[in-house]
Amino acid sequence: MIKVSGIITRYLLALLFIFSGFVKSVDPMGSAIKFQEYFVAFGMEWLTPLALFFAVVLCAAELLLGLMLLLGIYKRITAWAVLIFMSFFTVLTFIIMLTDPVSDCGCFGDAVKLSNSATFYKNIIFLGAAVGNFIWNRSGKEQNRFRALISFLLLTAFSAGICIYSLIWLPAVEFLPYKIGVNIPEAMSIPPDAPQSEHETTLIYKDKQTGEEKEFAIEDTTWYDTSRWEYVDTRDKVIKEGFIPVITGFTIMDNRGYDCTEQILNTENLVFVLIIREITPASIEPFRIEMEKLYRFAEANGFGFICFTSSNTEDAERYLAEITDIPVVCYNLDETVIKSVVRAEAGVVVLNEGTIVAKWNIRTIPEFDTLQQMEKSFEKAAARQGYFYAAVIFGFVIIAAFYLFRPATKKE
Repeated sequence: MIKVSGIITRYLLALLFIFSGFVKSVDPMGSAIKFQEYFVAFGMEWLTPLALFFAVVLCAAELLLGLMLLLGIYKRITAWAVLIFMSFFTVLTFIIMLTDPVSDCGCFGDAVKLSNSATFYKNIIFLGAAVGNFIWNRSGKEQNRFRALISFLLLTAFSAGICIYSLIWLPAVEFLPYKIGVNIPEAMSIPPDAPQSEHETTLIYKDKQTGEEKEFAIEDTTWYDTSRWEYVDTRDKVIKEGFIPVITGFTIMDNRGYDCTEQILNTENLVFVLIIREITPASIEPFRIEMEKLYRFAEANGFGFICFTSSNTEDAERYLAEITDIPVVCYNLDETVIKSVVRAEAGVVVLNEGTIVAKWNIRTIPEFDTLQQMEKSFEKAAARQGYFYAAVIFGFVIIAAFYLFRPATKKE
């Protein structure tokens, strides 16, 4: 019974850590954004520059612990590490549940959204599993220390490699709605027969005689007496949530404040969109050559070339023209949306009538001089997720086979 319990807790924790670590490792920039939210909420803004470092370390460590649990490498050390890990985050999520600094803890990245209370209760359950794993699986020596050490180093490189790959080439596995192949107008649309949200409106008025504030239903006519009641506030509460489109908040504004979303997303030809969160001379200079080459290719083939930024558009256009010699029109897009579209400081998205056909980190824009080369680049971008999964599975199988394979010994 004890042996069975030990196996169950070990594999249960392994699945949790592998899933949680993997969905965050393929999007370390998303975890860094979540770290920044926590630092601001807890008054620790001075740690913001280290957010990405903490994100990579946490994601890689979580995935590494899960893989070590699965393979049974260094059982004693792993049992201690998992127990400490779960104890720390159970206490942390308890504090977060009480203070509610952010709406989503980010423990499963953008793959699964949990409320702060659900996260705490989940951690309570897995803390119990971690205690059981510590009791039942903390003993046992490695049969081959050399294999264990090499396997540990390989798994460390494997876990960190997934994070680094995703930082350089963008997440190959995306859980946000701006995936390759998504048509943005369709994802923003609300069907005519979709259920509508139901709201309850409450009016807050102050009694001029007593100074006491009182709530009124909107149908209540008591507050009509303006000689007695003074308006304070209106509160709108959602009673029943209606249909929410996959994409919300995607609004493209020009420098005059006009909404250009429909115009740009309905463009019939290809549009190369340069996406830079904050445009400054320092953020443009390292990628000047790549931007200029891409602009010249788009211009030579009659494709559109524009820029989305959360910076001031007039300043952005001036910087781009001065540093890169690109006379590109810049549009404003909400910073949160920009972070969701491209998980990098800067990138390129190719749109075709509102459909995302390709996207790259600006550091890894492929070189193409002909339309045929461009189409091949689009195909590679679309197929990258499949290649990524294949490479991850192959790498893990090789490491697991190296550690678990025990050559047969001849009997005397």
